[in-house]
Amino acid sequence: MQAAQDASQSVAADVTRLSGLANHIPDSAGADAVERAISTYRSSLVSKQWPLLQSADWEGAASGEVQSTGALVNVVLTARDADKTSSPIWGDIASTLSTLSQDSASQIDQLPASSAAMRIWTVVVLGVAMLLMTTAFFPTRVRPYRLAISIMAALTSLLVFMVVEASNPYAHHDPPSQLVQQLKSGAS
Repeated sequence: MQAAQDASQSVAADVTRLSGLANHIPDSAGADAVERAISTYRSSLVSKQWPLLQSADWEGAASGEVQSTGALVNVVLTARDADKTSSPIWGDIASTLSTLSQDSASQIDQLPASSAAMRIWTVVVLGVAMLLMTTAFFPTRVRPYRLAISIMAALTSLLVFMVVEASNPYAHHDPPSQLVQQLKSGAS
């Protein structure tokens, strides 16, 4: 869970750093284009990619990230090629884009494997089988045995709930507040 939060915070910090670097691009037309691309990327992170992370859609999240990052990189490369000043800021932007790509991949890597749903159902089926077998071998007319079976059913339910909750670190979390605040304020 902590690794997922760290990855999300790193992505947010990378986007914020890119925004700051874009303000130092000497060519105003290129700077505006890069700032719009960063804003579009930020919007995509919050409105498209985060819901995919929450639903543990690894393929959709990876595909969305590749498309969003690709669009951002294309705009940056176009702006860099149009800039005649050969400013050193482009090296910092390229480095930050590289870090952003790595952090985004790390964020997506925190999702549960696509086979997690099958594993969860396996736990459910085994839990129910365990309860049925226990019920079959205990004389259920005796009050303490009924209590024991009820406790076992409750514990099995709790274990299944814990497995489901632990399987996706993004399920009940919002996108990093840093990104949401910047998106609401229109910052780029």
